[in-house]
Amino acid sequence: MTFGESIPTCFRKVVDFKGRATRSECWWFFLFAFGVSFAISSTAEFFDNRSLEIFGILCSYALVLPSLSVGVRRIHDTGHHWWFILIPFYNLILCCQPSDGPNQFDEVA
Repeated sequence: MTFGESIPTCFRKVVDFKGRATRSECWWFFLFAFGVSFAISSTAEFFDNRSLEIFGILCSYALVLPSLSVGVRRIHDTGHHWWFILIPFYNLILCCQPSDGPNQFDEVA
């Protein structure tokens, strides 16, 4: 999945915690979320603009749920349950691992 495909996919599946997400989908979306947050906060800091800081905070909050859902779907892709997202460093290791192949989290057609 490319950068341009992962962003609309993650926003379309914003409340979908079932199924799986590929490594590329997960990491491209995390890069997008980091880039948006960094760009807005840097711009707000540079111009010392309070309203832009508030906009940055709102954008960061808007990106929490899609990031969480793609993270849970990524953990499902490695064959683990959603609660592994609560273990930060282990979660990072799981997000870097390759897909598990067919597992209990495959979507039923």
